[in-house]
Amino acid sequence: MPDPAIGSIAVLGVDDFAFKRRAAYGTILLDLATHRPTDLLADRTAESFSGWLRKHRGVSIVCRDRASAYAEGARVGAPEAQQMADRWHLWHGLASYVEKTIRHHRHDLRDPDHDLDEPGRNADAEADVEQIAIAADVDRVEAQAIVARIREHHEAVQRLLADGETISGISRSLRLDRKTVRRFARAPSAEELLIKQRDGRPGQLERFKPYLRERWNQGCTTATVLLAEIRELGYCGSYPALTRYLRLFRTVRSAPPSTLIIPADHPDHIRPVDWKALRARHRT
Repeated sequence: MPDPAIGSIAVLGVDDFAFKRRAAYGTILLDLATHRPTDLLADRTAESFSGWLRKHRGVSIVCRDRASAYAEGARVGAPEAQQMADRWHLWHGLASYVEKTIRHHRHDLRDPDHDLDEPGRNADAEADVEQIAIAADVDRVEAQAIVARIREHHEAVQRLLADGETISGISRSLRLDRKTVRRFARAPSAEELLIKQRDGRPGQLERFKPYLRERWNQGCTTATVLLAEIRELGYCGSYPALTRYLRLFRTVRSAPPSTLIIPADHPDHIRPVDWKALRARHRT
């Protein structure tokens, strides 16, 4: 049977789809008045989309995502049409900004129960170990969100590169720094960018955490001073990793206990160390 006539479309929806994921993509066009597909294009270039619009006049609204190819195609093929984001991408964009805002203020979002003083307890004298654990859990959730964003950005960068986009063009389209885009472009897969986030292996700082808790209790809360001390003990990690760990203590506004009760299978569970003797040995 012949294809039905397309007819006049006032509100046109446009998006891409995969013939073969990460290899070949096309474009689907929908009449948003009837919510039905009307046509398919063999690729997702601006030239194909603008050519289709020239043949089918009468489109007054083009509903699309943030892809630069569809924006350019609509501008050339239907300059009188108004371009707008579709409902899904509006919600997706809103959710991403809400997530960023919550991550930025995550340490201010505390359980009200933890802000109540217990009778007979000096809140300033004892560390809120539970709050530290909660903050650590939030950091792990944030790491999972970062993994999802890295996968999404890597796929988007590789897709745009396959379409012939430049690094600068991808940077503008995805609103990413050019150095970030270049890093995603060079990586053959997102897994190479996610090794540390995925395997969860203990970092360089793990074996020095008991020493940091002890020094914090002694009144040393300056990150640069603590960094210099643990470098004497053999720490080869980064300064940001240290400040992220100390941020948990600053959040609860009290010193952590010198010795925590840690299960044997926890990454922080290590053999007790005579830190004074170890520092003296390193200095000599």
